Amino acid sequence: MITAVLTVDDYVAAHRLHYQLRTRIFYSIWLAVFAAGIGLMVFGARTWAPVLIFGGLGAFLGQWWDDRVGLPRKVRKLYGQFKGISEPTAISWTPEAVEARGADGHGTRKWKDYVRFRENDEIFLLYITDQLWHAFPKRWFDSAQIDEFRRHAQAAGAT
Repeated sequence: MITAVLTVDDYVAAHRLHYQLRTRIFYSIWLAVFAAGIGLMVFGARTWAPVLIFGGLGAFLGQWWDDRVGLPRKVRKLYGQFKGISEPTAISWTPEAVEARGADGHGTRKWKDYVRFRENDEIFLLYITDQLWHAFPKRWFDSAQIDEFRRHAQAAGAT
């Protein structure tokens, strides 16, 4: 069992992981548009080349700004509105389920009830639905607990 608090930085990291695929796709699209503009410029079709170059570059920079400034600002606001999120929570797990107890109550969810599991260097996300998830920052765990937690999530078919 561990007792921990989800900080605003943890919440930002969770949202970044949740939106990671979408963000990568958008970066790829904007870079492809930019590259198409460069290609048109090089091969002589100069009418549309500046539109694609500046459009792709502007969209890429806009995406970067949203990822680095917009998303954290929005998530900090959500964190402030989310009553009880900054209260300590006791978390335990067994091979069957994850249990959480906090000031506002307690709950248990079976591993098999999660539809997806994602992780990066900072955080685990266990998805209840495609858009609803539980966040577990890795800083809460020691290395053995991280491996055990991951093993339970993966064994449940949550990946």
